[in-house]
Amino acid sequence: MASSRLAAAMFNRLDLLTCFVFLLVLGLTQRFHLLPSVPLPEEFLSDAMIRPPGPVLGDEIARGPRRRLLEAPSQAEDREAQRRMVRAAVERWKKEQRARDKREMNESMPDTQPPKGERYLLGPKITDWDEQRADYVRKHPGSNETRQGKPKVMLVTGSQPGMCDNDVGDFLLLKSLKNKLDYCSPRDIQIYYSTAILDRSMDSFWVKLPLLRKLMLSHADVEWFWWMDSDAIFTDMTFDVPFETYEPHTHMVMHGYDSLVYGQKDWAGLNAGIYLIRNSQWSLDFMEDLAQFGVKGPMRDAAGVKLFKELETRPMFEGDDQSAIVWLMVYHPEKYAKHIYLESKYQLHSFWPTVTGRYEELMDKYHPGYGDHRWPLITHFVGCKPCGKIGVIEYEATQKCVENMERAFNFADNQVLRKFGYEHLHLDTFQVVKINFTTYKASEFDSHPLKYRQLGI
Repeated sequence: MASSRLAAAMFNRLDLLTCFVFLLVLGLTQRFHLLPSVPLPEEFLSDAMIRPPGPVLGDEIARGPRRRLLEAPSQAEDREAQRRMVRAAVERWKKEQRARDKREMNESMPDTQPPKGERYLLGPKITDWDEQRADYVRKHPGSNETRQGKPKVMLVTGSQPGMCDNDVGDFLLLKSLKNKLDYCSPRDIQIYYSTAILDRSMDSFWVKLPLLRKLMLSHADVEWFWWMDSDAIFTDMTFDVPFETYEPHTHMVMHGYDSLVYGQKDWAGLNAGIYLIRNSQWSLDFMEDLAQFGVKGPMRDAAGVKLFKELETRPMFEGDDQSAIVWLMVYHPEKYAKHIYLESKYQLHSFWPTVTGRYEELMDKYHPGYGDHRWPLITHFVGCKPCGKIGVIEYEATQKCVENMERAFNFADNQVLRKFGYEHLHLDTFQVVKINFTTYKASEFDSHPLKYRQLGI
């Protein structure tokens, strides 16, 4: 009996000591702000969760919902039920946060819907932009050229406002930006990255129009703007786009084929995710014409029906910029055909399923610098939505996209790393190995992703 009382007393003392240590650690984390500060909804607290008094997780929003649960003794299944409840509460909280951000953004932007029957305007009407630009260049000689004497170019890209709906999306966007920097920096190509929606009537496919217009008017020194979707990746890091070879009357360059656009009225005869557009009066007028298909609401819905009826193979959905460009070229060739050049000599766009599985074959047969089907300038992940919410149904397709995007990144990255004596072990891993140029033996590197002849040795 005495021994049992002694054991109980020792247990109580150990229990009190554990509680004291826990409270001490908790106090230190609060005192020195070691825990992220996130306000959590009341659903996070239940009878099975113990919350000590005071702001355990702080008072302000930090990077995301995190929690510290102080579990009362319970069965394993009870703890699992608690976790499921917390995960559900976190998802509800995220959804409410996104809805609130969207609501606040919409309230802060003016309603730009034009009155019925009137033409939509992207901004104040301008009719003498070519003269204004010419006057600017006269006053600032050489401002429209790079240090190499080539036309000044600005690459424009961007992504949705706020964070992606999954963790891998933000990582891929960061790698995509790094890839564009690797290509543009050696060529003195400026980069403008936008997460803003400048006009709430111009969202989705159309967000680029008000952005490009504003950049044109604020950068009179830039000759060409290069729009590039965030899901497009440079995969030939040595090919230079021949801007200087395009005729003065060419104001827009897109990947496409005349036979598909003019011959078949195929809405997929060109790709509007990547294109070059000259800083000119024609471009301002063209974007104004194009915008009539994209005003959110009845105008965009009606445009979708019109494009569905008058273009071949196009599915039924709201008006999009790619179909609208094809329609303008087909039905108004006198105004647009002369000024829009469909480029097929090099690949401004290559559809990812047709190329990502062939990278090793291309590396065996060819080398960077072609920019065409032998070594595509850009691999475009059309249809992949790595930034969107990944459900059970979308998981397999998204996983395939992510894996092939990683291959494309590594395929391009090898061309940068080799200048410093490194390369990826293979295209499916981020792991890099050092290249020993002096002791290279072909038999030892048969499985390497880059053949030595491609390194210029």
